[in-house]
Amino acid sequence: MGLLRQAALPLSFLYTTEVPGRGDVFEKHAAIRAKPKVTVPTSTTWGSDPSDPNNAKIEAAIRIAAGKPGGELTKADLEKVTQLYLYNNQLTFVKGLEKLTQLTYLNIINNPDLTKAQVAELQKALPNCDISLLPQQPH
Repeated sequence: MGLLRQAALPLSFLYTTEVPGRGDVFEKHAAIRAKPKVTVPTSTTWGSDPSDPNNAKIEAAIRIAAGKPGGELTKADLEKVTQLYLYNNQLTFVKGLEKLTQLTYLNIINNPDLTKAQVAELQKALPNCDISLLPQQPH
């Protein structure tokens, strides 16, 4: 005797559509792959963009440092971050880190695609931050 299992879909997968010309609404269950929500960056929050590998790696490190695993990263959250470790992440830019106004130490060792100009611009924006940047060592 087999067991009948009912697949429970989250409410986020329930959507309604109106059929043109009929005026009625059909509810359909479907596993729709939703596009990730992108938060528009402002001067007080972190602009989350999961489709950008740089942004995702930086945000993950900020969340660890701020002790906030989920939700919007607010100005208050960003001000909690005093040290950030982004070594060996293959970053190509560090834009947005200037929002970490209380940052006193940043480790970006072994991110060979970062340019001296990018690091200099960040250092200018965060004058009280000690930025560790060493060239990538041969293996």
